[in-house]
Order: sequence, then structure tokens, then C-alpha cells
Amino acid sequence: MIKKYVALTIAGLLTFILPWLAAQDLLRGIDSAVIVRLPRNVENTPAGGIYGDRVVSQEIDLTETLFEELDERTTESAFVTVLMATYARSNDSTYTFSLSQGQVTFSMEFSAADVRDNSLMTFTIPKEELLRFKPGTAVVDLFSRDAIPGNALTVWLTKDTSNGSIADTSWMNLPFDTQILMQTPRTEMVPAGALIEGVRIRQRIPGTETLRSELIALNPDYTVCLDVLAATYARTNEGEFNVVVIGGESTISRTVDSETLIDNAFVSMCAPVSDWLSIVEDGEWFIEILSSSTRTAHAPTIWLTSDISNGIVSINDTEQERSVVFSLRVEEDMRVAVSSVFSLGVKQRSVGQSVVLNLFVVIFTLFSVFMIGLLLYCNSGSLDSMRDFDHSLASLALSLGVRDEATLRNIFPPEEKLLDNYENELEFGIPVFRQKEFGNLGRKISEKLVYGNSLATGHVDRISEIENEELYVKVEGWFYDFDTDSSEENFYLVNNVYEIVGMAIGLKSRPDVARHFGNSRAEYSGYVGYLLSNEKNNSFAVVGENTGKYILNPDI
Repeated sequence: MIKKYVALTIAGLLTFILPWLAAQDLLRGIDSAVIVRLPRNVENTPAGGIYGDRVVSQEIDLTETLFEELDERTTESAFVTVLMATYARSNDSTYTFSLSQGQVTFSMEFSAADVRDNSLMTFTIPKEELLRFKPGTAVVDLFSRDAIPGNALTVWLTKDTSNGSIADTSWMNLPFDTQILMQTPRTEMVPAGALIEGVRIRQRIPGTETLRSELIALNPDYTVCLDVLAATYARTNEGEFNVVVIGGESTISRTVDSETLIDNAFVSMCAPVSDWLSIVEDGEWFIEILSSSTRTAHAPTIWLTSDISNGIVSINDTEQERSVVFSLRVEEDMRVAVSSVFSLGVKQRSVGQSVVLNLFVVIFTLFSVFMIGLLLYCNSGSLDSMRDFDHSLASLALSLGVRDEATLRNIFPPEEKLLDNYENELEFGIPVFRQKEFGNLGRKISEKLVYGNSLATGHVDRISEIENEELYVKVEGWFYDFDTDSSEENFYLVNNVYEIVGMAIGLKSRPDVARHFGNSRAEYSGYVGYLLSNEKNNSFAVVGENTGKYILNPDI
């Protein structure tokens, strides 16, 4: 009985506060003049968690029309609204919003706890503060000094940059194209054997006019890199080996210190576009690998693949019916320009409308106090049971269309109806939680993703069937980057031909991993996701979305 009265008391307080807040939103909507508005459904994608040194720095146009509205209307203030997301969790970090133009700055702090998921956050700028600015370009900054992964907000981005763009996008998860000029798929891979002194690996690469044309078309300031997949046999090696590219009378070479190699990672050799044009000028060209290591137990190796579409490798002049695992790529990322989803406008006073809305508050309060109290009482036991990670995983399943009933039934209503509703929401562009860092998730399956050359530490612990689900299986494991002492929020699962075949959600609690490494920051290194079932017996990489670092399954 006491529990019931407590719930009803809370309900009474909430029903006075919530309608008043709703009335203020309605009042703002009636009395607002929006000067600049960017669309919310033009290829939107989240920026990634805003924490540490990450700053969303958005150009914004303070138009003549804005200042005319300030002069001609009974204006109370101006406002900037930004579409933000919480990753469907409760964050409590502190953020700063600032508007600056030259030496003029207005700033304010706000709590992440006040931001609702996938909703517009409004920042009010008093009229007298805005009048210190002039028509022209200003900059809005959003940042936090105490946010950390797992306790951070993000903003939604759009490709529409007609009203300004974001200056520094280097840390963001943006759409980009890494131009791959040539690559060999990783199928049925085997090691070439220890690279000891006297071993000569040589592969003839057939010349193509297409490759030469693509090189000619590149910006001459770009760099082109040859990546060769090497392995250390999970040990520290010694000596050196040379990677040499030969074409006509031209060569490009790099000496690699075997001691610095990372197991199952690419070794890159980069050179200007002009050097590569000289290599391919006569058509065919060659990759050679020579080592100075003297002991087999301290020598690395390189990986070979059964795909010989890019030539056949020879070891000490004996053909192997295999190819070196390599790719030829343009080093620069050609990223698209983006803007945060925001609007800019002014608010004016309206006494008459305020009276009407206050009357609405009274009526609405009398009607809703009993209903909300009853709802809180009936659900008081269930509110505490919802966990952020379970919610996130259920939303990932929902976004991919995975009928993971065991997960979905704990969070959402019956699965079939929910999946049908979700498909309708996607069709009409309504933001739904846990599109997260991926945008529209289902559309990314089978897209190409060429990831970086750096390995993280981790493991795929389990691949299990999902009851009543034929298209996907569940993948569980852990992933940690000791270089940055952090994990990732999102992962792509990528097969050996660089196709996205699944996705996973990170930051799951794994106290066993933290205990194993004696590092408390590794506790949230777990991940769970979904993999296309026809890939469960094939090797795949778990790729961190922000860093591009990866782990392989199986651990080859």
C-alpha cells in the first residue's frame, strides 16, 4: 500500500511538471520564427560519441533576416536547436554549447541527462547576447571535458551543407570512399613459410590499362600504398625483410624491421602517384619479398591466398598456384562534407496565448493525474528491469530485422508487430533508436568495407543459433584496444572479400576480461551482434567502427 501511495504522489508531481513543459514547447512553436532549418531525413548519420578532445564545430549563418526579426518583432530571445542522441541510455556528463564570431562568444553548460534520445535540444540565446553578433558566419561548438565512452552524447549529421558545414570531421564516423585500385580476396589462406635468408618470394602482376588509367586520374599529390598481409607466428622475431616493387627500370622498396611487426596485420609500402605510374608504364610489374633473418624460429611470414586472379606467386622460382595477399589503395580518405542537423530562429512573447496554455495545463493535469499514477503503480516493478545494453541489442536486432525473440521480448511488445511497425517507420524516415552509428542498418549488409591495418586484442567467444531465425546467428566476444586503453561502441563484421556480413554492439560488461588483464577500463569490452548465417563457418573480421582496428575469427 505504501508503494502505491508513493507512486501516486510521484505521478501527481510529474503531471504538474510535464504538461507545463509541454505547454512551453507548444508556446515556442506558436511564437517562433524559424530562419534556418536543415532536413532531418537526408542520409542522416550519427557523428560518434562526443568526449575527450572531440568537438563538433559547426559553421552557422547569422542571416540579415535573423537580425531583422530581432528589430521588428517583440522578441524574447533567439534559439538554436540541434538533433541529438543518447544511445538510448542515461548519461550524466556535462557539455558546453558556445556560439562565437571573432572575439564575441556566448556559451552555456547543460547536462547530458536533460537530452532525450533522437530529439531536438534547444539552446536559448538572450536577445541582448545575440545583438553583440553581426550578420555573417559564426561557429557553434559542442564539447565535453568529462564525458567518456559509454557516458556520452552524439549529434545527427546530414549531407546538406547549404547552411554551413562541420570543420573538423577527422574523428567522426563519416561516409567515405577509400579507393581500392587492386586487391586479392582472402580465401583458403596459408602461410608462405618462414622468411629466412635465401628465401625469395616473387609474384608477377599482369598489367592492365584500367590500373594505369586510374593512376593517371588521381590527384598527383595523393599517395598510393601496397599492403601485404604478414604474420609473426604470435612471437617476437628478429632481422629484416625487404618489400620491393619492380616495373621496367623503376623500383619502389621498403625495409621492414621484423621485430616491429604485428601479427596478422598489413605491411604498407607507400609512394607518390608518379612513382607508381613509372612502375606500371610497361604493363606487367612484380612484387618481391627478400629476408635477412637467419633462424627459422625467429622469422616472420606472409599470407598466401588460393585466389590467383592477380597473378601466381613463386617461392625460390617454384610456382605455388597461390597469390600473395595484397591490396593497392589510395591512402587518402575522400570524405563527404557534412553538417549537423540544426535550426535557427527567434521567439517572441505572447501573453494571450500563455493564458490559454496555462488553462490547458490545469485541465490536462486533472485528467492525467490518475492515469499516470495508475501506470506508475502497475509498472513500478518493471521499470528497474530494463538495462541499457539489452535495449541496445534489441534495437540492433530490430534494425536488422533479426527475430531474436529471447532478446526482443524483454524490451519490446510482441516481435512480429514491432518489426512490421519498424519497417513502416524506416519507409517514412522516422528516426528510431539504435540506428546508432550505422544509419539504416539493413542497407549496409553486403556493402564493401576496407578496414585498417592495425589489430586490436580480443576474441570471438561464441557463435550460436537463434531460435526461429534462419538468416542470422548471434556472435559474442570481447574487443579491446590497448593503444588507446578503450573499446568501441559499434562493430562491423566483415568477410574475407571485405563485405559487411553483420554488425555488433559494444560496451557490454565483461568483468572477467578486466580481471584477466588487471585493467578496470577493460570491463566494458564485450560485444554482441548478428552475423549472416551463411558466413558462420567462414573467417571474418570484427572491425571497430571508429578506429578501423580489428580482430580475426578464427585467429589465424
